[in-house]
Amino acid sequence: DITASSIVGINDGTGFQASDVGRAIRLLGSDAIWRWARITSRTSTKVVKVRLYGHALPNLSPIARWRLGTFVPGKYVESGSLYEERLAFSRKFSVYASATGDFDNFALGEEDDDALEFVQAGGGQANDITWIAESDGALLIGTLGGVRALSGSGIDEALTPSSFKNRRSRTFGCAKVRPVDAGQSFLYVTRSRKSIAELTQSATGRFTSEDVGQISEHIPKKGVVELAFQTDPDPLLWFPLDNGELGGYTHQPSQEVRGMHRHRIAGSFSGSAWGIVESAVITPGQDGNDDLWLFVKRTIGGVTKRYIEIK
Repeated sequence: DITASSIVGINDGTGFQASDVGRAIRLLGSDAIWRWARITSRTSTKVVKVRLYGHALPNLSPIARWRLGTFVPGKYVESGSLYEERLAFSRKFSVYASATGDFDNFALGEEDDDALEFVQAGGGQANDITWIAESDGALLIGTLGGVRALSGSGIDEALTPSSFKNRRSRTFGCAKVRPVDAGQSFLYVTRSRKSIAELTQSATGRFTSEDVGQISEHIPKKGVVELAFQTDPDPLLWFPLDNGELGGYTHQPSQEVRGMHRHRIAGSFSGSAWGIVESAVITPGQDGNDDLWLFVKRTIGGVTKRYIEIK
């Protein structure tokens, strides 16, 4: 059993809850080594049974430093990315990154290669994180208030528990739609899901955004569901819309070629004279070009059917 001296600091002062069963807990032994255990049952707000994994505790001395696992049923990670050989996750306002080169190790520490936790806030705001993504020289953090860039504090310096910089940028609020890497820029969906923005980085490392949805604003205003970007044979962004149409954005900024278009897939569904595109994915094709895969919903013979199709 683990018996707490107080409920202070446990689940915002409410003590152990029945929902904590199955939750991980870390314990710092008197030998200054962290162990982890899993809660197997709850006796009261102060007492739980645990199963210890790895090395046993050196003795039964009181444990002053401990920590409940962050991710529990109903409160799992919301976005993830790889960055500088770390596996990073986000939830609410925080970013959690594994130890360098050890994706299963999230034990916090002070060494440069230890895991780290970062609570993003700045500009007088603390906005929910909607996505995180790796970019050149920074971990991009999309939030409801805009995009922020998390990196080491110095030029070309790695992100570590003691060296970090949280930069804001002149950007738009972000929807909970994963962005796509478009080569020299990122494309992401704005908070309302009614437009698409392009995020670029200047020579000085600053990020700015342009609302490319204004090219044909009536198309993304239908509501963008997700993004998929192909590079071959031509750079094209595909995005299913709330009304089931498939939007497209021809993206060749170096040639000053940009244009939006929309497509209706054959079939019908519940009053719509076209098949409903629910999802789009890009994969490398066998001929060297990218393949566009669509998840399409139709009504056939009075029955709803879904198909995976390649275009």
